[in-house]
Amino acid sequence: MSPARRSRSCSCLAAAAFLLAVAAPSPAPADDYPSHPVTLIVPYTPGGSTEILSRIIGHELEQRLGKPVIVENKPGAGTVIGATAVAQALPDG
Repeated sequence: MSPARRSRSCSCLAAAAFLLAVAAPSPAPADDYPSHPVTLIVPYTPGGSTEILSRIIGHELEQRLGKPVIVENKPGAGTVIGATAVAQALPDG
């Protein structure tokens, strides 16, 4: 197969994959999601750039979702404490 033909087939395959992804039906959104406050866990100490950025993101989420967003700092053990808190959280959405 010539390089030009191979390039054209790859382009056609990429276009077909894109069209399938776009045309696939999307799931229907839930009526009232989320139904309770959202908790955003930050595994770093308060006052750092990560916390500031997470509070900005939390504020934007709060405005878009219409639900309170709680930013909770869980520093320590190289982010293991925060990751453990997320892993042990209730699977509520």
